Amino acid sequence: KISKNYLKEWTVTNTNIESEEIILDNYYSPYSNKIHPFHENSINLVLDIERNSAHYVYKIIIPVFLILVIAWSVLWIPTHRIEERLTTSIVSLLALIAYNFVFQDEIPKLNILTSLDKFILWSYLFCSVPIFMTIFLSRFVTTNQKRATFFNKRMRNWGGILYLLLNAQIFLL
Repeated sequence: KISKNYLKEWTVTNTNIESEEIILDNYYSPYSNKIHPFHENSINLVLDIERNSAHYVYKIIIPVFLILVIAWSVLWIPTHRIEERLTTSIVSLLALIAYNFVFQDEIPKLNILTSLDKFILWSYLFCSVPIFMTIFLSRFVTTNQKRATFFNKRMRNWGGILYLLLNAQIFLL
């Protein structure tokens, strides 16, 4: 059973009848992967459909990205303020998990990883990075504040670039 919401997300762009023939002999059809017996009619209908992606961009990708931006904003909080950094990071991760439950029914259930699934998985991973980074840097805050700030700055610069490159690879390639 297909939900009416899924039908709104698709547009039929082209229909074409590729063949209309009467098969007079045993005929192997690559479409059905079987041999058709004597006197069987065959029509091959080709439908070109496109998914309306704007719905996913506005309802899923942009909100997930904004939650991730909040999670990564802790890298601009001074490294010695561990409690504030952890609180913001963990709340962002929990918000991402909760939002996943909100849009879970909006996407079709498939046995493969779609580009959107990969985006969400990478977002979970990158939402966890500031938490682990804060825990890691807490070791250096009391002994070597300069080293903690150096690592924090490197992660701030390279983490966002890596996330954008991975998503560009997912959606553009």
